[in-house]
Amino acid sequence: MMRWLAGSFLLMSTSAFSAGITGYAKFASNYIWRGISFTENNPAIQASANYEHSSGVWGNIFGSNLKFAEPTLYEGDSTREMDLTIGYKKALGEIAANFYINRYEFIDRSQISAFEYSTSFGYKNLAFEYNYLPNWFGYNSVSHYLRLSGFYDIDSKYSLIGGFGRNEQSKTKRTQNASGTWSGVGFTSYWDYYVGLQFKETGGFVYEFLYTNTNRKTISYATGTPSEDGQYAKANDESLTISMTKFF
Repeated sequence: MMRWLAGSFLLMSTSAFSAGITGYAKFASNYIWRGISFTENNPAIQASANYEHSSGVWGNIFGSNLKFAEPTLYEGDSTREMDLTIGYKKALGEIAANFYINRYEFIDRSQISAFEYSTSFGYKNLAFEYNYLPNWFGYNSVSHYLRLSGFYDIDSKYSLIGGFGRNEQSKTKRTQNASGTWSGVGFTSYWDYYVGLQFKETGGFVYEFLYTNTNRKTISYATGTPSEDGQYAKANDESLTISMTKFF
């Protein structure tokens, strides 16, 4: 189960607006973020705590280990992430609206930490979200991300899930100006998608099998051979992730 799946489907029903503290602990074979592995296709241990006030105001803290598969995109590896999010939920008839700000905090690589501004809307079994990242993890590129996702309950225990998203970058090919500031993320704008099966067990355990992939391509740079610079190569983002989550 990808990180965002743990809470996004709470938006599907206006009955989800209730005060209290919730959370989860998760072990996953991979940490997938918008189709990209944030653990170099290795396991992740994650935890999240969420507080909701009856007014609709809510806050969340999330933590995970990580290891970027493409460290040259981030000026070096980071191994720990701790995010803080604050938001506001509002029921608009049968539509559940959510507005929130998230701070991606990379503990040992603070220069790539970033704020993101998001909104999402849930209706029955569907959710649509938009995310705006004005400075893509330390690089001078604006990221717009759109995603449509949904689920279908086979019965009380089994659910099918699926969705697709679009990551649009304002600057893709990486360049460096005279002051040493990097611009461009080093890969193309791309589509990602996922399909999966969830199994809900008594006691708050959820098991998930998730297939993810993208059409993302990396862009070479600083190769020393001008004819090779700027060439495209498939990013190999395909992944089958298995996870176990305990909700509290």
